[in-house]
This record gives sequence, structure tokens and C-alpha cells, in this order.
Amino acid sequence: MARPDSFLRSVAPLALTGVLAAVATYALEVLLTGESPADRAADPDLGLVLALHRAGAVVVSLAALWFLRGLWSDRQLLRGRDDRLTGEYLAAGLLGTLFSALAGTPVGVAVCSLAVLLLAVVRRDAADPEGPPGRDLRNAAFVALAGGMLHLGVVETFDVWAQWRLGLSEAEELRAAYADSLGADVVGRPLLVVATVAALAVPAAIVRHRNVLHHVRFTALAVCASPVAVGAMAGSTVLVGIGVGSFLLALALSWRSPYST
Repeated sequence: MARPDSFLRSVAPLALTGVLAAVATYALEVLLTGESPADRAADPDLGLVLALHRAGAVVVSLAALWFLRGLWSDRQLLRGRDDRLTGEYLAAGLLGTLFSALAGTPVGVAVCSLAVLLLAVVRRDAADPEGPPGRDLRNAAFVALAGGMLHLGVVETFDVWAQWRLGLSEAEELRAAYADSLGADVVGRPLLVVATVAALAVPAAIVRHRNVLHHVRFTALAVCASPVAVGAMAGSTVLVGIGVGSFLLALALSWRSPYST
């Protein structure tokens, strides 16, 4: 029986182009024989390789936009159920962010992060097996993931650009310095603030449903992994602290007597 949603049609181009662009990042290295950044800069094929990388980034960006269109077209289905389709779009959005970063396209990263955020938007009044508390907690986790993946993905694209220019085997310190010269530090700081604010959605949802948290204890504890995960990947003690603090808060409130005020 055919599926009634647009998931497969919208995610297939993103997955295919993302994988191809990521593989091409390594495959195109065979065209460049220089072992140092100076050798690569003098290589006559460097311009061709960079042009191919940029073309791949454009194609992945277009595939990400097509994926976002598919998610939006399925918004009524996402509001009506909370099981397979939501999980599929969430996983595809997170993987799309990763593929976009490897393809060197901050546009694709932003679009796929927006897709994860859009899940929370379209599901704000959705049916949920655990009722409004479970729905709101899961939506808060989506918001935290969207902000964190936006920060991580955009920062990673700067490192990918440095790899294109300097070489995949170049020292991390030199790549980081080149990425900073392109603006990685300037862009990364405000995006980290965005990720931090987005992570606060998790404790906010926990506090909002504190009086019924004992009914959704497992969900409340599980969603705290979102800020912890993105904080660990970003090296942000603040994000990790928000996640750990949210976990302890959820643990305390969920074991509180349901009759306490």
C-alpha cells in the first residue's frame, strides 16, 4: 500500500545529494597532488576542485529546500499523529544538517535546522499519546536540537571550507585559524547564543507541566538529553549544564507528590 505522505519523495534527493557531496569531498582530492597548502595553492586544478565543491553545495541546498517543502506539505499528517512520520522527519532533518555541513553549505544547514524547528511549530496542537505534557516536552527537545544543530552545522561548514583550501590532512590548528579568518568565530558566537536560548525550552517545558510531570516522567527525563548532546558536541559547558540541570529538575518534580502545590 502506498504511503500517504511526501516523506520518501522529499528526503530521497537530500540523502542522495548529501552522500554524493560528502564522498566527493574525499574523491576530488586525487586531482590535487600537493601536500602542503602552498603546493595546493599553486596547483592548476585547485580552481576546478573548488568549483565542483561549490556546485555540490548548491545542489545540496536545493535538495534541502525540497525536503522542507515536503515536510510542510505533510503538516496535517504530523499534527494528526506522533509516531513514525514525526520520527522520520526528525531523523532526516538531523542527518540533512550533517550532510549539508559536510557539503559545505550553511544554507542547507539552516534549512534542515529550520525543518526540525518546524516540527515543533506544526505539532503545537498535535495529538500525542501522553497528551499536552508529552507533546510540549518533545517539541521543546526539537527546539533545542534545531538551535544546537544550526550552531554546530554552520561552524562545521567553515572547517569544511578550510579543508577544501588547505587539504584534508592539514593540521587542525591551521584549519581553525583559516576558518576564523573566514569569520567562523564571528558567526559562531551569536549562533551559540541562539543554541543556548533554544535549549532553555526544555527546562521551560518541564516547569510548565510540573504538576503533572509524574505522568510523563520518562519523557521529561529523556528530552534533557537534547541540550546535553549538542553541548557536548559544541564543547559548551553552558549547554551541558542546562541539560544536566533540566534532568535534575525533572527528576525532582516527577517524584514530587501529585497533590503538592
